[in-house]
Amino acid sequence: AGAAEGCASKVIETISQPYSIQGKIVNITVSAGLAIYPRNGIEAEELIRQADRALYDAKHRGKNRYCIAPEGATDSLVA
Repeated sequence: AGAAEGCASKVIETISQPYSIQGKIVNITVSAGLAIYPRNGIEAEELIRQADRALYDAKHRGKNRYCIAPEGATDSLVA
């Protein structure tokens, strides 16, 4: 999960920089949910379901963050 976390942090840091679009400063925020193969599933549907659940949690925790789906079917997520 370490490489995935590093990648997610870099993506969030890069995208969340202010952009100038047609002379106006625009701020973009990012939320991401991560699921790790095979820790969170083997089938694509399960990985997507786990990542979606982690994304939902990241959005509720605030802007510019990511959450990683927990191993197995627990209720807690790692931020």
